[in-house]
Amino acid sequence: MFREINSSTFTNSNPITFYINGIPQTNTYGYEAQFENVERIEVLRGPGGALYGKDSIGGVINIITKKPSNEWGGSIGAEYAEDNTIMTNLNLGGSIVDDILFLNLGGYFNKTDGWMTNTYNGSDVNDEKIYRFNTTLTYRPIDRLKLNLSLMVDRDKTGAYMPFGKVKELSRDKVKNSGFDVDTFYETDSITAGLNLEYDFNSVKFSSTTTYKEIDNIRRYDIDGTYGNKQDGFKIFQDAELDTFSQELKLSSLNSDKFRWVAGLYYEKEDTTHIRAGRQMAINQKNIESDTPMKSTANTYAIFGQGSYDILDNLTLTLGGRYQRIEKNINLKSYKYPIGMHLAQPSYTLNADTSWNKFLPKIALNYKINDSFNIYAGYSRGYLPGGFNRLTPTGDIDNNKFNSQISDNYEIGFRGFFLDDRLMFGANLFYMDIDDMHLFEIVGSGTSRIHRVSNGGKAKSQ
Repeated sequence: MFREINSSTFTNSNPITFYINGIPQTNTYGYEAQFENVERIEVLRGPGGALYGKDSIGGVINIITKKPSNEWGGSIGAEYAEDNTIMTNLNLGGSIVDDILFLNLGGYFNKTDGWMTNTYNGSDVNDEKIYRFNTTLTYRPIDRLKLNLSLMVDRDKTGAYMPFGKVKELSRDKVKNSGFDVDTFYETDSITAGLNLEYDFNSVKFSSTTTYKEIDNIRRYDIDGTYGNKQDGFKIFQDAELDTFSQELKLSSLNSDKFRWVAGLYYEKEDTTHIRAGRQMAINQKNIESDTPMKSTANTYAIFGQGSYDILDNLTLTLGGRYQRIEKNINLKSYKYPIGMHLAQPSYTLNADTSWNKFLPKIALNYKINDSFNIYAGYSRGYLPGGFNRLTPTGDIDNNKFNSQISDNYEIGFRGFFLDDRLMFGANLFYMDIDDMHLFEIVGSGTSRIHRVSNGGKAKSQ
């Protein structure tokens, strides 16, 4: 977590945006990154919405892999730890056609038996298996043109990490022996494909980034984390599918000394389907299942730009902004029926559309004291889009809708290099004024328990 910015439960938006070679990883489902073959990692703390969009209210982590070379090489590693934990990784890369066509392959495997024991049947309950594969094909037919085609495949199955009936007992010792009479796990399969094109003109670089991500997510939880009572066999469940397509077109300056700029257009479409989402319970001595299948679509349109101008040799002014429109719709039906049956008529239906328009500005000043020291100050606006309550909606549309979360970030800081550039030191002060914070809460208990999301007024982080 950067600067105590909260996640957004019903939008799947992570407040920190990962970029891997220009491909954004914003959704909390399948939010993974592989750290082999990395050249450098750039970290932007605080809102980065002017250039990086709606999901970067807390910051941006930009992972840049090593440039391909003609010579084939790579690395392999393995670790073994307690609880029969095994981790292996492999990276291999080189040229297929020297100076023109390059291939990089990466793989990762992690397995553990976990540290929790299921007293119900003696099994390991929080075991985990992760498989990850990635490949990048780089094509450089001429110096001005570069094409990158990347593919990432992930599979992650993780057992229970906390009994639902013991969520207040955060001590590892208190939950290491827990009773689950229902198989409790979280399983995610994802495929991400990206195509990046760059062409250098004499004074301008054009780039296009196209991405597609498909995620299948299955969750099963024992409803109380114990056994020997009337809730035996009851579970919380969710089967979800997410498909995201994005396209960014960007122009940026080349070979410019005093004025450097970037401008672009962005489009994203996210389709979310909950095939099943609900829980089982006992009501009036009857075993009941609640289920809330849902389909939703979110479209994002944006135009952005940023420029930096050297007012003096040692003083730089940066101005940027992003204007974006987000359109969302939801089609949801809520059912309650005896376990094993399915009634045709829903008990609640929600069909709704909404949209938000927002401008995200940025302004910054950087003063270079000398080649080793500089001070900076700036203002930027962060943004998390709104959405709908998709778990236990009640009442009218307005009762189930929440607005966007906005933050105004003020910052001043210092950076310096010491000991012949072997030591870098940085310090800063920041203040974030947050409005319409997304709040998630569980209201009521037992069979009357509902999930509710709302906007919680103002907050601050400093």
